[in-house]
Amino acid sequence: MPRSAVRLRQVRHGDIPAIHAWLKDPTFHGDFLFGWFGAEDDFTAMKKKLDVFLKQGQARRFLAVERTSDNMLVGLVLLQKGRRADCRYMGVYVETSSRGKGFGSEAMSQLVDYIFKTEKSVDRIEAATSTMNIPSQKALEKIGFRSEGIKRKTAFRDGHWEDSVLYALAKGEFRRS
Repeated sequence: MPRSAVRLRQVRHGDIPAIHAWLKDPTFHGDFLFGWFGAEDDFTAMKKKLDVFLKQGQARRFLAVERTSDNMLVGLVLLQKGRRADCRYMGVYVETSSRGKGFGSEAMSQLVDYIFKTEKSVDRIEAATSTMNIPSQKALEKIGFRSEGIKRKTAFRDGHWEDSVLYALAKGEFRRS
């Protein structure tokens, strides 16, 4: 079996400078609507928020994507409860210089595998991406997600509203990338 290019791990305090830099980058926000750490320019608040996550055991909802070749932080994934008890919602962000290398697909694949193996009551995982984000759509489809429809005017970006594609994956449809 080939070695994975990335691994998922808990976000650490040492990751905060990179995350802080990403938050200040206007291209960061893309489809990844960020709100866990507070204001983009408040470095201290980000550290405090991470402490709260760690103390409350919520850090599992928010994971780092680390490149295995050099242990470099290249992205983030989020995991939230869905609208139903048997559903989870996931999101993936890969920083700009690491895009197009398969890291996002691999991170999504690892997260889906983990969810279905450890949360036996979960039968469905959802994700959404901009209708303009073709690479993200392809990555979701690669591991078995299916488009379920368009959510209209979900993100205001560059002076106009964009629509999102809602994707879902039911247990048994997952294809490990």
